[in-house]
Formats: sequence, structure tokens, C-alpha cells
Amino acid sequence: MISYCPEIYSGAYQFCFDTMNGTQQIGYIRPIWLDKPTEVLPTRNEWLTCIRLPIKQDKQGDGLQRNFDDIQPILLLFLNRLRQIEIIHENNNRLVSICSQFTRIDHAQGQIIELQERTTQTATVMKQFWLVMKLSEVKCDVESTTIAIAYPLNPIDQCSSHQILSTQPLFAYLPLRSYGFRFILQADFEITASRQEILRDNRWNDWLKSEMIQLFPLTYERFQHLPTLLAQCKFDFHQTPTNPLTKIQTLKYFLKLIPTRNEIDPYFNIFVDKSIQCLMGIIRLPVFCHDDDDDDDEQHIDWVLPSQCVLIQCDEQILIKLGCHRLDFGDILKLIRTLYKQNDQVHSTKTTNIEQIAQWLLCIDYSLQQERERPGFNNDDDNDENEMTTMNELKQLKIIPLRHQSRLVSFDEFEERTILFPLDKSIKFEKHLKIILDDLPTIDNRLLDYIEDKYPRRIDSVKTLLTNLGLCDARNIRRIYSSHILPVINDDDDDDDEQHIDWVLPSQCVLIRDTF
Repeated sequence: MISYCPEIYSGAYQFCFDTMNGTQQIGYIRPIWLDKPTEVLPTRNEWLTCIRLPIKQDKQGDGLQRNFDDIQPILLLFLNRLRQIEIIHENNNRLVSICSQFTRIDHAQGQIIELQERTTQTATVMKQFWLVMKLSEVKCDVESTTIAIAYPLNPIDQCSSHQILSTQPLFAYLPLRSYGFRFILQADFEITASRQEILRDNRWNDWLKSEMIQLFPLTYERFQHLPTLLAQCKFDFHQTPTNPLTKIQTLKYFLKLIPTRNEIDPYFNIFVDKSIQCLMGIIRLPVFCHDDDDDDDEQHIDWVLPSQCVLIQCDEQILIKLGCHRLDFGDILKLIRTLYKQNDQVHSTKTTNIEQIAQWLLCIDYSLQQERERPGFNNDDDNDENEMTTMNELKQLKIIPLRHQSRLVSFDEFEERTILFPLDKSIKFEKHLKIILDDLPTIDNRLLDYIEDKYPRRIDSVKTLLTNLGLCDARNIRRIYSSHILPVINDDDDDDDEQHIDWVLPSQCVLIRDTF
């Protein structure tokens, strides 16, 4: 115990428990009436009940100071009757040196809880926001209790897909140790004497775990309405009228915080597995859809079951568990072939937009990257042969847009005449050379511009993929002559009457001096 003589002042009552001095004490069983407070108390209008704890001599010192410094606003999260904690540090002259104040403010009938922290050391008020889902009157035989789950909202608009959020403690009204969750689970757990662990092999705790499974679907529903809920609450959150939180952002955040088995204490493995199973039937994921009857080519978002979605090879284990199908490289090729050979239609940039082609290239590149990062890939002798086969299959796909040409082409078609990267705009070419270079088969610069603008971190990887497929960046004059000019001259000498339209006629004649 930290105090040998705690004092309680509430209304007309004032008494203490004396475990050390006097003759009337029976420990903490019998209260002893106090005629007057042992020291001046704070003003009466500031409190209803005041508890004074004279600290034992052996408990005083730096250790006690550190314990008070460790108190955090999160302590108020599930103490529903306690709304504020104020910690005042006084020096030997009873002058205030440091004052900390923690305040809890409920919004939207307690669905969102704001925790504030003020200190005399800084004028800034630190604010934490928590989305709380409670289930009250959960019954077991004759017992009833309340279980809850709370999600930190502060990182929701600044959390990248690869950022790892800090773990949160488990709560039994007050914090215990962390069990690996990145949200807070609260229940009336039976705990050890140290108040750090919950008791294992305990029927009550096992029953609480089984009841908490229903919190996940309810929390998902609340996350769906979170943007509207935040808009209705009048407090200073991150979102602004010009940059409001979206349903997709909240869904990504919710999915990110769903734990996997290797992240948490094994005691909760079954709880996590069953919680994910409950989500499978209700959760909806956003997919882009295009209405063929719509003339404006606009995409809209549909919300569908995970079983109706596919994933490129990735580590999104939660989405896989929810029912998404994993796509490998072979599946992607089949989809592209089906899409671009449907009804024997010859696709062009008039029937397929540049953005869609760019996204297919990104899928291919990401899939190949994931395959190369697979454990043991470099040690398998068959992988080189498989990758060569893969590249040959890619060269046959007619999905490459060329500048000044609407028809999509394949790299195989230009095996003898290299397709070039767009000209470097920083390099100045002579006029006659510029005319020739403009006539060479060059990939549509809109394709790379789109990827660089929308997916800047993948542009170098996509360029490497295109280079491996045969796209060339070097403009060697001898190679241009042998690969592009000479074949056209030979075509002109051909006896057949077939018309060749591989080259765009320049607007003016160019005399090239043969110095090769």
C-alpha cells in the first residue's frame, strides 16, 4: 500500500483508515471519524469527493515522481465517472513547480472520446481522439458486463500503407500490458495481482473473448459512417472542408489495424480468426467500374464482397483471409489476352485509354517484382528459364501505344526495328535530325507521364521492365540507319504493290549525306 492513513471527504462525511497509529484502527475495515481535515483542502466547489493519501515515507522519492510522470490521458478512456485528473508537483516551499491536467470530453453520445493534456511547461493542448464501440449488458448466466473496443483516430489521415502503428495496452478499466493489438480491447478481465496480465485458463476471461468477437462487425459499421460522424462533431480534428475524410480512407485504416496471428499474443489467436470470419460476410471493398453505356468514360466505385475481388501478388494477408483472390502473373496475362482479343477486336488508343494500359503495366511489373522477392528465387535454376519465357510472353502482347499512331503494337512486331523511349526534352537536336527522330517508332509519352505523375515510386521499375522487353533509349545514328531507314528503302525497291505506312511522311524533304 502507498498510504498508511487514507482520508476521504465527501459531503458531510470526513473519515480515514489508520493502519499504523492510534488504538482504534482495524486496518482498512473500520473508518475513523475526523473532526477536521489534517491540512487545507482545495476549494469545495472544485470537487464532490476528495481522497487524500499521505504517502508512506519509504514510498517517497524519485520512484514516486516517475510513477506520476507515467500517467497518461488514456487512463480516462474507460473510467466513465472520472472526467479529469490534475497532478500538481510542489517543491519544499509548497510552490507549484509543474502542473499536468488530463481531461476527457465525449462527443456523439460517447462514440468519439477526446482526451486532452495540458501542462504548465507548454501552452499547447495535446489532443487524442478515439473511436469507441461498446456493448453493454453482455450476459453470462446471471452475470452481466460491458465490453468495448477503441481505435486511435489521430493517425487516420497520415498513416501510410507501410507505416507501423504502435501497439496499445489491453484494458480492464485501467491499462494492463500490451498483447500486440494496435487498438484497445476493454473488458472486466480477471487479472493477476500485479495488474499486468489477464488470467489464462480462466472460464470468465474465455467467455469474454468469445463475446468480444461481435465487436469487429459493429466497429466496421461505425467506421463506414465515421466521415459523417466527424463532420457532425464540432471539434478540431485533422479534416478540413476542402480535404474531408473519405470512406476509402477509413476502410484502409480499419483493415490496417486488423491483427494477424504473428503480431499478437497466442492467447488471442482464436479470437482474431473468428473475428475475421465474422467480417467476411459483411465487409465491402471498393472497386473501380466502367459503365459501357456511359459515353464520358468516367469510372465509378462499387462496393463489393471480398470474394468478388482479386489481388495482384502481395502481402495483404488480411484481404486474403477476408476472401479476396490472389492473382499471379499467369492470371494477369490471361486477363489481358481476354480483354484485348475479345470478339477478335483490334484494340487501339481509341478503344483503350492510356491510363488503363499504364495500370496493366503496373500490375505486370508489381507481379514480377513480387515473384523475384519470393524466398529462394535466386537459388532456383529454373527461375531464369521461367523469366525468359515470361518476357517472351509479354513481348507478344499488343498493349504498347506509339506516338502519332492509334493502333496498339507488340514488341515482337518491332523485333528488327527498335521502339524508342520519348526524346529527352532537355537535349537540343538539329532540325533535320529532329525530323528523322520524330518519325521513328516511339512509345507514347503520355503512358510514362501518367505513371510518373500517379505512381512516381514505380516509374523507374516500369522503365526497367520496358527496357528488358526491348525499348531503347539510345539513339545511335548507325543503328537508326540500319534498323529504320534502310528497311524503308528496301521496301520501296520491292516489286509488289503493297503500300507501306510504317513511316509518317515529313512535311518537308530532307537530304541526308551518306557518311555512315
